[in-house]
Amino acid sequence: LKRSLTSDSTELIVKKSRIDDENNETITTTENKSTSLINLPDITKSKYENGRRSGLQAVNMLLSGHESTVFSISFDSTGKSLCSGSMDSKILLWDVYGSCNNYNILAGHKNAILEVKWLNNLPSIISASADKTVCLWDANKGVKLRKYTVHTGVVNTCSSARDKPTLFASGSDDCTAVIWDTRNKRPVQSLYHDYQVTSTSV
Repeated sequence: LKRSLTSDSTELIVKKSRIDDENNETITTTENKSTSLINLPDITKSKYENGRRSGLQAVNMLLSGHESTVFSISFDSTGKSLCSGSMDSKILLWDVYGSCNNYNILAGHKNAILEVKWLNNLPSIISASADKTVCLWDANKGVKLRKYTVHTGVVNTCSSARDKPTLFASGSDDCTAVIWDTRNKRPVQSLYHDYQVTSTSV
């Protein structure tokens, strides 16, 4: 994470890279002033012996639509859609291929969205927010299905289980990690820590 702040505190540049374990691709999110971009690298021919190439229209596709810093993106299990969460408290849904259209906007959080994740093999998204809530969304209908309000601090992270699509976890500044089941309103389990929880994995 690289942050650069000017003396007048009006310009913020955020650059964060991570590795897609499945494809060994680097995914970068950047934000400069009011423009937020998501950079999707192409898969080069030299990477595969059979010469397979990415289905992207160009080497880099820039997805612009958020009004502030983009903190998190997540691909669905098919690799054909992705969602992005932002300081503007919105989640944008995008087509990965073609013109990378923004086909839906999920609104309902009252503060920055710090992490978003697709549930495994389901058309559902979970989001962790600085408004101290975790939300479950129907990506097809574009509606919020449930809001979880157990945390008493900023919710920094969320993660979905790979083998059980209804299970997910959240971690918060309240020093707890909570396991949830989408079929229930109450937590399955709460784990207590000495310090803030900034990352979870199920």
